[in-house]
Amino acid sequence: MAEAKRDFPLYREMPGLSVAGWLFVLAAGFAGYLALFAPIPGTVAGFAKALLYSVIPLTALAMVAGAGWRSLFDRVRISDIALMLGFAILNLLVTGVIGYLVVKVHGGVANPLNAELAASSTTGLLLELARAAVQLVGEEIMTILPFLAILTLCVRAWSWSRRSAILAGWIGSSLLFGAAHLPTYGWEVAQCFVVIGAARIVLTIPYLITRNLWVSYGAHLINDVALFATPLALSALHVP
Repeated sequence: MAEAKRDFPLYREMPGLSVAGWLFVLAAGFAGYLALFAPIPGTVAGFAKALLYSVIPLTALAMVAGAGWRSLFDRVRISDIALMLGFAILNLLVTGVIGYLVVKVHGGVANPLNAELAASSTTGLLLELARAAVQLVGEEIMTILPFLAILTLCVRAWSWSRRSAILAGWIGSSLLFGAAHLPTYGWEVAQCFVVIGAARIVLTIPYLITRNLWVSYGAHLINDVALFATPLALSALHVP
């Protein structure tokens, strides 16, 4: 017998979080995001800030949902790995086209991490990529928790249909993700909301399919490794 597909967690009455509970969790998520900007230099501090990005909201979620925080995650199956790779490739294609059009019409700002990686030693490069991999867990949490919060609000407070609530959560959490990148990209609104927002829309689909944060994380990780590693590899090979 095929395994039944589990529903999205934490938004229904039983079990679920109240709207007030979600506000507490989202406030903790914002605190975790602010930790990334703490003026503490150094590699160890960088890893610590990346960890806090995830740990602060997950701790808040555990405080109001108990063991329910674990429902964000599930075991990874072989089919999930195929989803990660497929949606990473799809996202590179989609954002490549959208990014090209936005830069052509409006201009854009390069991610400062590109310059940092290009100037790093091999050890520094590996450490920075490892730190970024840790931070991506926080970025997934920053997306999925608002998605579930919007889903809760729409279904339980406003009595929307489940399908409409999922669409609202999908788009709303993608816009929040784009907004979170405004400081990184020099407050370029079009770049953050159109290009990065579109990337987030694609990268959230694996979670919508599997209800497993690890799958959207895997797609995000493959996508970012390709984005950052390809220019470095071409530069090392002296390819213009």
